[in-house]
Amino acid sequence: MSVCVVALLAAAPAGAATITVGAGGNLQQAINDASPGDTIALAPGATFTGSFTLPPKSGGAFITIRTAGDGGLPGEGARVSPGNAAGLAKIRQSGGAPALATAAGAHHWRLMLLEVQGTGGGDLVTLGDGSAAQSSLSQIPHDLVVDRVYLHGDASSGQKRGIALNSASTTVTGSYISDIKAPGQDSQALCGWNGPGPFTITNNYVEAAGENLMFGGADPAVAGLVPSDIMIADNQFSKRPSWRQENWVVKNLLELKNARRVTIVRNTLEYNWQGGQSGYAVVFTVRNQDGSCPWCTVDHVDFEQNVVRHSAAGVNILGYDNNHPSQQTQAIVLRNNIFADIDSQNWGGSGYILLLTGGPRDITIDHNTFAQDHASGIINMDGPPMLGFVYTNNLAKHNSYGFIGTSHGIGNDSIAAFLPGAIISRNVLAGGSAGAYPAGNSFPSPPQFETQFVSYSAGDYRLGGSSAWRGAGTDSRDLGASFDQPVGGGSATGAPPAPRVVLQTGLELPAGMIGAPYAGSMTVSGGSGPYVWAMVSGALPAGLSLDPASGSVVGVSTVFGSFPFAASVKDVPSGVEATASAVLVIAPKPVTITTASVPGAVVNQPYSVSLAAVDGAAPMRWSVAAGSLPPGLSLDQASGVLSGLPQFPVPVTYAFTLAVTDSWTPAQTALRQFTINVTRTLFKAPE
Repeated sequence: MSVCVVALLAAAPAGAATITVGAGGNLQQAINDASPGDTIALAPGATFTGSFTLPPKSGGAFITIRTAGDGGLPGEGARVSPGNAAGLAKIRQSGGAPALATAAGAHHWRLMLLEVQGTGGGDLVTLGDGSAAQSSLSQIPHDLVVDRVYLHGDASSGQKRGIALNSASTTVTGSYISDIKAPGQDSQALCGWNGPGPFTITNNYVEAAGENLMFGGADPAVAGLVPSDIMIADNQFSKRPSWRQENWVVKNLLELKNARRVTIVRNTLEYNWQGGQSGYAVVFTVRNQDGSCPWCTVDHVDFEQNVVRHSAAGVNILGYDNNHPSQQTQAIVLRNNIFADIDSQNWGGSGYILLLTGGPRDITIDHNTFAQDHASGIINMDGPPMLGFVYTNNLAKHNSYGFIGTSHGIGNDSIAAFLPGAIISRNVLAGGSAGAYPAGNSFPSPPQFETQFVSYSAGDYRLGGSSAWRGAGTDSRDLGASFDQPVGGGSATGAPPAPRVVLQTGLELPAGMIGAPYAGSMTVSGGSGPYVWAMVSGALPAGLSLDPASGSVVGVSTVFGSFPFAASVKDVPSGVEATASAVLVIAPKPVTITTASVPGAVVNQPYSVSLAAVDGAAPMRWSVAAGSLPPGLSLDQASGVLSGLPQFPVPVTYAFTLAVTDSWTPAQTALRQFTINVTRTLFKAPE
């Protein structure tokens, strides 16, 4: 065994040391002996085989496990690659156990400049525990970093999973994850389901056959847990095209089944085909996977400035889990992305850009460029109506069906059925029919569409200098995605593009009531402020107004209903703008039955009383909620008229409760109890 402890001279906690472990040394002993602030330096090129556990330590300084020395290795902020393997210390999996795993409560561990080798087993690295053994927040490992690590499965037999992210406050950056693939089952390069986050995943090359990155997929053992506050930026997610000829299960590039507040920016997602699924590259499908997670949700996802290319289809969004109870998918934004070579001829599948099923809400598709030369259409829809849908400033070919929903016609017929109140404006649907879509969109021929770009055939989707689509957006910006700076994660070994200001907007306004004072506020993060807000499309309810400085919506609404709109916000110092959509709901006042009582009735004498109600949303539906009407009388459900010929036996007093239910969603019901005394006319004998 070779272990040497050397005091550190650089800034570090008092007593921090470097523990050098040479080839054949006892890595686990070094891990056990390390104190917060220490560095465990492994000999370059040496291999350490086994399953190593990172235990909890007292203190808040990181313990770093890394290759000794920096010579020839990528610096901070860069990305490691297989070309660096010769100079890296290697941690090799033994059997099916993880090569590296955290113990319950472990924290402040950093893995840096290492190669982690798989042998075809299960998980290579487990951060946290995905099983029922981790059932409380206090057990969850946290403050973990994987930095410039080359992690890969066996080239022949693959690997089930690269890194299991069931932890808190975890970063994976500058790493290269490859050969994560499995026959007959899903495989994931990065996957988390029993850790709360936050997670930061930046500047990595991520390769897997099943799902390259997934959150959810199994029910969390911690009650109420949703992986949250996730940043996914400047990565390259890829599958090897050669796998199409091999026996690995292929599904998608990025999937969210249980996740909240997710930002996905400046990534390249490429190569996905019809296989184990229908070929959608990106999947936002909420799943209460095993039936014990009714709180599972997918909400507040911003997907911006990404390149999605070489795929059978684009994005699949599901509103509710169709197998077990779940929360509703909502607040999804796709903005300023390129979808290129989304092609059913090249990659199988349908070629649709978007699949909407199961009733998601508040979906915004804005300023995207879609290049799909062989496709069924743009958007395919099924299930209940979807509120708060916005489709603005996008460039696409219509192909066969454009916007189409199950059992409905192309365009307006499907839009009315599945996207009521949608904002669909300033889009190009090349090859479509203007008469089949809302006004305010453009319908050039496909050849005309292609001429608007610098070089459509070469994949240069910047607008030409003389394009009529420059400055033609609802926000006076160019239609389609912006190319002011490079977009996407670059090559597998390249550095990420320069950061830029990204504004994240929140338009979750509370519901209000007609005639009542209203106050709600839209939010923005990113940039430095001050900000300026403005309405872009749609309208607020009469009586409410938007304050341009604060984003507040205030006033007293004089109408009720659902009011879809889009608003823009500009960060004044940077000039960066963002647009987001919302649906503001103003409810009617609760319905009330105003009829206080009804008169008595006489046997065999016609009886008719009109019941009255105020407020609520028409039409109303009347019913008998409790008790029984006198024999011979009936209640008309639509008009509220109680009528008929009362019958025997008499005299009897009948007590009953009537209900009136309005047409608002959710419905409002008012109840009132009534009595009718039914008598018989007394006839006087003649004298």
